[in-house]
Amino acid sequence: MTLYASIADMTDRYRFEEMVERTNLDSSSATAIDSSVLNIAITDASSEMDTILQGRTPPTSAVSMCCSIARYRLYYDSSKGDGSDRPRWAIDYDNAISSLKIYAESVPKPQSGSLLPDRVFAVRTATREIDAGLY
Repeated sequence: MTLYASIADMTDRYRFEEMVERTNLDSSSATAIDSSVLNIAITDASSEMDTILQGRTPPTSAVSMCCSIARYRLYYDSSKGDGSDRPRWAIDYDNAISSLKIYAESVPKPQSGSLLPDRVFAVRTATREIDAGLY
């Protein structure tokens, strides 16, 4: 599995105080990030991205997407309500996942040694690859 973000990436994008608060839910007096909690969120986010990408080259925005997903995971367990007042972190998560799925659909999976692609291509894509001599 590839890790698409780091603790430094998270603290670059989000307030340090927010990361301290979200990783230390049991301690209101904490002053440092609980790196084990944040690493679990980053690992889970990266795993979710790997599942969607299925071996494709990640997009250039992979770090940002991973941070959005990891942040969502830090908030998800403690969120309450019916979702009618969706907070920004939940919207960022939805946007990251949607963008990643759109990207994954636009990039063919890597070939697994077969001469035939393991997915059906649109005519335009297949024609472009035939013209390029890939088949």
